[in-house]
Amino acid sequence: MEDRHPQRATGYRGEAGQGGGGGPVLVGGPIRTCVVCRAKRLQSELVRVRVATDGRPTTGAGFGRSAYCCDNYACREGLTARGRLSRAWRRPVDEGLVQAVRQEVLCQQR
Repeated sequence: MEDRHPQRATGYRGEAGQGGGGGPVLVGGPIRTCVVCRAKRLQSELVRVRVATDGRPTTGAGFGRSAYCCDNYACREGLTARGRLSRAWRRPVDEGLVQAVRQEVLCQQR
């Protein structure tokens, strides 16, 4: 009886330097995705937005679920549009919190 699962040639998968995504390789830390433009960048190049334990939005390091956006005006402005924060934070976001995020993020850029 013939083998239904023949062995693949060696080097097919898993060897260093073989295959890959074909895109630019980012080295030097964790990779995060901007929730606005979906660009993948180093975590240090993005702005982290999270809700602090007291319920107000804040930027920078801390615990909890967060959203990342590029450090430019277009992405900062688009952060509060179309439910992006509720998807990233996996919780409903009311209009008051959206306005507070907008104020925090846009003021932090100056």
